[in-house]
This record gives sequence, structure tokens and C-alpha cells, in this order.
Amino acid sequence: MARMDFGRHKGLDSSEVPVSYLLWAANTMSPVPDCVVQEIDRRSRSGRDAAVCQEAVANAWLAKAKAQKRKRKRKRKRTTGRIKGADFDRLRAEQGEPKGCPWD
Repeated sequence: MARMDFGRHKGLDSSEVPVSYLLWAANTMSPVPDCVVQEIDRRSRSGRDAAVCQEAVANAWLAKAKAQKRKRKRKRKRTTGRIKGADFDRLRAEQGEPKGCPWD
């Protein structure tokens, strides 16, 4: 068995750690430590905590998928049809002032 190398249960065998702590670690830590993933996986296959662990694995997977989706959205460059600031001034200087502008 793996030993916990962090937190409140540092030094304990991962099988001795309460399932609530494993679930907390899986939901809050990024990246999730390998010892936590392995123990949740082991417990999800058998025992009284199986249903709880399986739900936690599903929730962690969904959270990771949502985070990756948000990350992809942030990477996209947003473009608009409007020209702002220095680009507008540069374009105006290149093309010259149009005749009959309403602000003149």
C-alpha cells in the first residue's frame, strides 16, 4: 500500500485514511496525488465505500473535463468588427479625414 505523503494523515498507510479525506483531496487538490487516485480506485472496486468512491471518481472526472473546456474557451482569441484606440488613429491617418464628417 502507498503511504500518504501530505496533509493531516501524512505517514499513514492509504488504506487507513478515511474515505472522506480521500474524497476531499480528490476534489480540491490539483493535480490529485497518485496515492489518492490509487486508493479511491481500489476502494471503488469492493467494500462498503464502493458506491461513494465510484461517485467521487465520476465527479472528479467531470470537474476535470469542465476545467479543460474552460481552458480551451479562454485560449480562443476574440475578434470584433470594431477598431479601437491606436489602430483607429493609425487607420484615420493613413486614409485621411473623410470630407463632410458630421463632427466637423
